[in-house]
Amino acid sequence: MKKRTLVVLGLVLSMSIIVAGSALARQSGGYGMMGSGYDRGYGNCNWNDSDRTQVAPETMAKFQKETLSLRDELITKRLELSQEYDKDTPDADRVAQLRKDMIDVQTKIQKVADKYDINAAGQGRRARGGYGRGNADCRGGCN
Repeated sequence: MKKRTLVVLGLVLSMSIIVAGSALARQSGGYGMMGSGYDRGYGNCNWNDSDRTQVAPETMAKFQKETLSLRDELITKRLELSQEYDKDTPDADRVAQLRKDMIDVQTKIQKVADKYDINAAGQGRRARGGYGRGNADCRGGCN
């Protein structure tokens, strides 16, 4: 009886170690089919290090200066949308209008970014023709 209990306890302990090790390996990204190594979850997943190029500080300063009012407007719209969602019964028409306004402002910002060949997410030059969203793309895992 004592021998049987020790064997069962040993098996349970071994399985616990295997499960915990697998969970930790998955959390850190590791190397495998799903991850891109230990860099997983940082930066834009659509980029390799060789794709990254630096934007000249002068160019970024011009972009920031030109889009300051647009970015302020976008922040205001986001705040208004958040406040509308916080209401007990959000006004669907108001939500739709705010979302449309936000898309319009984002489009204007992207046009200025295209003018300077900058990714509007602030990640530098656009890579592979995509408009990445920075870290937001990585939350669900990288391809």
